[in-house]
Amino acid sequence: MFETRFDYWLSGKPYARGYHGWDKSEFQGKYTNCFVFTGREERSAKRFYGFLDNPKPADSRYRVCILVRSAAKTKNETDEIDLKIVEEIRTSPAVQKAVKHYFEEKP
Repeated sequence: MFETRFDYWLSGKPYARGYHGWDKSEFQGKYTNCFVFTGREERSAKRFYGFLDNPKPADSRYRVCILVRSAAKTKNETDEIDLKIVEEIRTSPAVQKAVKHYFEEKP
């Protein structure tokens, strides 16, 4: 169901109904690193929430999306609780360390 959305994101193609982030104008700019992939059907409630990161600082174009939460959207607007949970996970020192370690260059 989500494979097409992932493929579009990986190819860099915009697909507003398939995935998106939040800019500084939304939620007072608190969740600009959060990201969501939506279910295939237009009115699908299925969502995968995650955060964007660049674990390879030497390559500024390298971006990953770490998916950390599956949720059902129950109203028109995004539930800020989902974004708060994702942001809490994203800023966790243990998570930051794990992501950095996973993407370290291995000899």
